[in-house]
Amino acid sequence: MAIFFDSAAHVYTPGNGSNLSTSVTNSGGNLMIVGFWIGLGTGAPTLTTVTYNGVAMTQIPSQTASIASQIFYVYYLVNPAKGANTLAISHTGGGNCYTYAYVATYSGVDTSNPIDATTSTDLS
Repeated sequence: MAIFFDSAAHVYTPGNGSNLSTSVTNSGGNLMIVGFWIGLGTGAPTLTTVTYNGVAMTQIPSQTASIASQIFYVYYLVNPAKGANTLAISHTGGGNCYTYAYVATYSGVDTSNPIDATTSTDLS
């Protein structure tokens, strides 16, 4: 089975320390990948949850880096709900921080093994 790009979006919260909660549309993909960074404000935030349509997403192992006053993460979700649903990225602390996320969905992905391999690199 071939893998096809389905859709993409980017979302942003201003530097007021608020969590990201926005509508993202999945037009039919069976894998959603969210790459996002949290820009550090007045202190480092602690990531608490990443959900789509209320379903917890899974972090891709060893892909968190802190560089240039930003913390970068990559999460995925197999068989995400179709249509417009809420993507929520929640954190505590980090006053005046901002969150910027890229969301992509793909079709034709083997959902039993959606992430083939990961490597770890310290980008700090």
